[in-house]
Order: sequence, then C-alpha cells, then structure tokens
Amino acid sequence: MPQINATSPLQRVQLPGIADAVYLKREDLLPHGGGNKVRRFDRFFAERGRIPVGITLSDAGAHTFIVLASYLSTSQHAGAQKLIFLELNNPLSPYARRLRQTYSATDGIVTIRGPLLRQLLRLKWYELTGKAISLGLGGDVTLHENPFGKALVECVAQLRDHSERRPVLHLFPYSSGVMARGFIEAIESSGMVGQNLQAVVTSTSRIARFVKPLAQRSGRIHFAFARQISWTTYCVRARSFFEHSGVWLDPVHTIHLAEILERRHFVRHSALVVWITCPFIDFDPTLL
Repeated sequence: MPQINATSPLQRVQLPGIADAVYLKREDLLPHGGGNKVRRFDRFFAERGRIPVGITLSDAGAHTFIVLASYLSTSQHAGAQKLIFLELNNPLSPYARRLRQTYSATDGIVTIRGPLLRQLLRLKWYELTGKAISLGLGGDVTLHENPFGKALVECVAQLRDHSERRPVLHLFPYSSGVMARGFIEAIESSGMVGQNLQAVVTSTSRIARFVKPLAQRSGRIHFAFARQISWTTYCVRARSFFEHSGVWLDPVHTIHLAEILERRHFVRHSALVVWITCPFIDFDPTLL
C-alpha cells in the first residue's frame, strides 16, 4: 500500500537576516520522488486501490507527471498499470524539458500534447467512456480527506521536538488552494494557536479571484503574489538559496518563496517554516 503515514523531515537552516529561527519542511523528501502532490496521490491510491489506467492533464514537464510516474505498478494493491498524460503546448523551460524527458521515457506512460480545449475534450471522453480513471486537472484528485491538515499537525509536532514554542509563520506556495484549505481546516478543527499562514500565489492571475474568499475565512492567512521571472533570475536565486540551505528550489513554485524572503523581513515572527513542496531535485538546474 502507499506510505500514507510517511513524514517529511523538518530541517533548521541559517538564512541571515530573515528570521530568528528558520526551518525547511522537506516535502521534497517524501517517497515517490517527493513533493506535496505525493500526499494527494498517496491518499487517492489508498482510497481507490490499484487502477488499470489513469489520466490527467497539465503543462508539459509538470510535477504532477513526474510524481505520478513513480506510482506505475507500485504493488498489486495500489498504483496504476498505465498512465495517460495530456500535455498542454506550453513553452518548456530547461527544467521542464528535463522532467519531460524523464517521464516520457518511462514504460507504461502515454503522452499526448495539444491545445487546452482539445485536451479537455480528450479528458472528458476518456472519463465518459470509462477507458481511464481521471486523476484531475494537474493532479487535483477528489479525496474524502484533505491530506494537508495532517501535514501541518505533523510539522507542529516536529517544531515541539525542536523545542520550538514560539509563534510560527508558515510560508508556502499557493496554486490550487488545496494545501491552504487543509492548513486552515487543521487550525480550525484543533484550535491551534500561534500558527500563522503566508501563502505565495504562484499560478496565473486567474487564481486571484479565488483568493479573497479564502482570506476572509480565516484571519490567520495572508497572501503575496509572485512575479514572473526570467530563467536567468531563477538561476541566481536558486543558487543563492542552495548555497545557504543545500536545497534546490524549482522554477515554477518554490523559487517564489525565495523572492518573498528577499522582499520582506520576518524578524517580527520568532520562527519561520518554509515549505519545500516541489519534488526532490538531485541535479543542478542552473546548469541545464
């Protein structure tokens, strides 16, 4: 069965001038290549068991695809026997090209590229004919339980293990909003105190219209909006963060956390947790 009880480490680092205490929540060190989508897919396959064919739609080179590839024939009880990846015709960064080369060469994976409307029609056709089980847009699978509430509870317990008793600010990327909702649900249901949320919106501006209702739901969450950056700027920021932490950030989501760290001072918060939500990067992306 998938390791739905797997935990990710909490690593303390020194980021000068950022906060009194900085921790990295290493979601990139989860099983199946790491990244926050592992928590979604672990829960999905635990609920559904092994599926014959799964299909999903996302940008070419997406984290969804690289993580799902690791679930191919995971065991006789869970995972997928075959996967169909509907890729959008988006421009490929060197990083996305590297990921695409990896999963497209994996046995059991079929990739189909095309424009958004055509891919949406394909996805719907597969769903209606029963030829494949949908894994959602960008891996946004339907779950009975939001797995990110457990992730926040896990992190708070790890902070106690570090003897951290001060108020904490959690800095994390915001794309679909699933992670943010899980955090808020955990805070509201357990009555946590001292846990504050800073979400960095990394998706397109179309996401912005969904942000305000979520912000109004809880006074604990605040939003910042990422700015588009060039590949050159990404490389500079990613290398600087790596030199201080030993961790590579991806150019799609987590690099914007470094941008916010540069733009703002968090010294008023006694402790800061930076959530590394991308898959584990075991190569130097700045050399691609």
